[in-house]
Amino acid sequence: MKTKQKIISEKTKYKALDIEYAQESDSHITNLHGTNIAERKDKHHKEYEQFYYEKAAGNAFTSGERKIVVDFIKERMSAGNVLEVGCGTGEMTNVLPNTIHYVGVDISKLAIDTAKKQHSQSWSSFNLLPADTHSLPFTDNTFDVVVSIYALEHFRSPKRYLSEMARILKSNGYLILLAPNLELPISLPNAIRHTSRMYKSLFICKRFIDYFKRLFGVYSFRVVHENFTDVTGKYEKPDDDLTYVVSSFEVIHFLERYYGFNIEKVSRLGIKTGIRYTIKKLITLLPAMRYYGSVLFVIMRK
Repeated sequence: MKTKQKIISEKTKYKALDIEYAQESDSHITNLHGTNIAERKDKHHKEYEQFYYEKAAGNAFTSGERKIVVDFIKERMSAGNVLEVGCGTGEMTNVLPNTIHYVGVDISKLAIDTAKKQHSQSWSSFNLLPADTHSLPFTDNTFDVVVSIYALEHFRSPKRYLSEMARILKSNGYLILLAPNLELPISLPNAIRHTSRMYKSLFICKRFIDYFKRLFGVYSFRVVHENFTDVTGKYEKPDDDLTYVVSSFEVIHFLERYYGFNIEKVSRLGIKTGIRYTIKKLITLLPAMRYYGSVLFVIMRK
């Protein structure tokens, strides 16, 4: 059980972090110990990156939504080009036939270097993207399938990346997205658990504004500028490292409205029993809440 003194100490620490990271530029700011914040963030990122990809290595494409993705690709095409955006260490290439040319892109040098060492097949290739890029280095209408699995929530410019994925996808090609869904405005992601109560309250207010704007076809694509992992270098709970607060409705309707995509398959709240399920089911009846209660898992055709 935490002592009162320890609790006060932790609150003081996080308050100091809030102040530091509220500045527009961190390249010239130092903390109380004289450490450059940009340098500290870089150190945190390297530690987190090593941990993240070691942890992610166990996520095989042999069960759950990942298996559904692979089975769908195999059923719809015997040959062609597949791009995975946010490929990590490239495990997908192990389960695709060699008649399909697989390309993986990621902003992590560690992930891409690992992928190249582990997967040297001639039908696969991996490309490192600059961390600050907002575009994909491919010509229009290049790929038959574009996949992004638990990567969308890490994009700092999600709208731009979705537009890029639409651009490089061939006509009648498939876009497959899998990500956490934080549709409900009062849902607070773990990514901001280090922030003050005032920050959290303002964040919820902004999310309600985002929700009402969605009703009129305006999509905010709300992002967290400094998530828990950015600040502490730790990944302790799901979505500590989340950047984009994903809304399934926002993503799906943005692609439908601006790029003419059609839904082939979409995940919704499953059938269960109990009070919690009943409440969730009632929430799905609200405007722009039809996908609440499920992860974002959608297959769309261009």
